[in-house]
Amino acid sequence: MSKARQLADLGNVYDDGALSNRNKVINGAMVIDQRNGGASVTGSAAVGKFAADRFSLYANTTGTITIQQVADAPDGFIKSNKVTCTSAATSDPSGSRVQLVQAIEGYNITDFGFGSSSAKTITLSFWVKASNTGTYGGSFTNSVVDRSYPYQYTINASNTWEYKTVTISGDTTGTWATDNSSGLYLFWSLGIGSDFEGPADQWNGAFDIAPASCFSLKDNLNATWQITGVQLEVGDTATPFEHRSYGDELARCQRYFEVQGQYMDEGGYGLDSYTRLQFQFKATKRTAPAVTLGSGSALTGSSTDVGGAWLWHLSDYAIVTATTTYDAEL
Repeated sequence: MSKARQLADLGNVYDDGALSNRNKVINGAMVIDQRNGGASVTGSAAVGKFAADRFSLYANTTGTITIQQVADAPDGFIKSNKVTCTSAATSDPSGSRVQLVQAIEGYNITDFGFGSSSAKTITLSFWVKASNTGTYGGSFTNSVVDRSYPYQYTINASNTWEYKTVTISGDTTGTWATDNSSGLYLFWSLGIGSDFEGPADQWNGAFDIAPASCFSLKDNLNATWQITGVQLEVGDTATPFEHRSYGDELARCQRYFEVQGQYMDEGGYGLDSYTRLQFQFKATKRTAPAVTLGSGSALTGSSTDVGGAWLWHLSDYAIVTATTTYDAEL
């Protein structure tokens, strides 16, 4: 893309009311992976599995699907999320589905104006690489998934990074949260049953994840699909990716999930002893987080919330190191 075209695109965004902080997607360059440090995880139907922060793999299928942050990306990027079918699905029902998703907080889409007559046009852009050519799909939905806009894009060459853009008109109806709950879901379909198929390029009053006849990664052993450089912005034009600083991106991720190493020194004795662990979040959480204490000696595993401090109950005198996570994901 020429410099003149880039400047023109940025000017168009400025007219729409945003220049900096225009990307609604967090960790779109896939550089933050607090949970796994680049290790592979297996998708699950019980709960979405995160590789790079804020991108969750949901896999309700008879096959096995893994996701991993990898050091493979197009020029200008260093990381991507890679999804692999390690065991192909067998006789999946119509309600099966595999998808990558990012839930965008309602506060961050207030300027979209969705659900009103002033709903704005928005544009999604991303880099994608896949082992299989063909038509792929995804969708935008509201939090209660009764409004959806399926889209499709084409992989033209196998194992080659390609740049895709999707522009949609804003939804003038439906309920769109504008608080700290999920405001909008971004889906990339990697194989769905007929229950989740719907007409492309229009707003539907149903939970549609993709159009019919899109490629199904879950049905093809060793098929791979990668993504990075994800951007969602107001306007009808995809602008150059907004590269934020690593510290800024990490802080945005920590609003939803944070890892802390803790040190506790318990000086009491007996079964009624305890230690008071006071902590301070690195970033303000979206909501009160679920707290999980990792490995540590002499811990019973119980804790009590006492107005911002946590009481970790010990069975006896102990000096304990542990990793604690705070989860406020959407």
